[in-house]
Amino acid sequence: MSKKIISAFLCAVIAVSVFTCFQVPGFADEISDNELTLIDGTPSLARSANFNLITSGISVENDVANGTAFLAGSGTDITKIIVFLYIQKEIGYDDWEIIEDKMVVINNYYGGASITCDDPEKVEHGHNYRLRVSGYAYKGTSYTGDVVYSDVKYYP
Repeated sequence: MSKKIISAFLCAVIAVSVFTCFQVPGFADEISDNELTLIDGTPSLARSANFNLITSGISVENDVANGTAFLAGSGTDITKIIVFLYIQKEIGYDDWEIIEDKMVVINNYYGGASITCDDPEKVEHGHNYRLRVSGYAYKGTSYTGDVVYSDVKYYP
């Protein structure tokens, strides 16, 4: 009986850690009007997202913030992915400032992108940092968009 309880507990811990590391697309946050002026095509009316997976992460050390993202489209019929990366610094309770941004075009149905902010006036001790990733996956000229955030990292 105790082996079943331990097994169930371990399965629950693994499931929770997997879902906190990877954010499942489909729960889109606000999409920037600025982004919509920079992308082409028409929004898809499909109920399902064109993404299977979007992961994001950030590290902050030695006055440098590095963010990385990996995006995987829902299949090989995805013709390109446009990614907007934003390194954000918390300047007040849940008040985030963009300190670095970048747009990347991936001409494939999967790929990665990275961003670095190495300005010591922007990457300051005593703040929280996160990476915001906005991705747009295209099937021909129609797209769906999704937004995910990395875990928050405190820079002591």
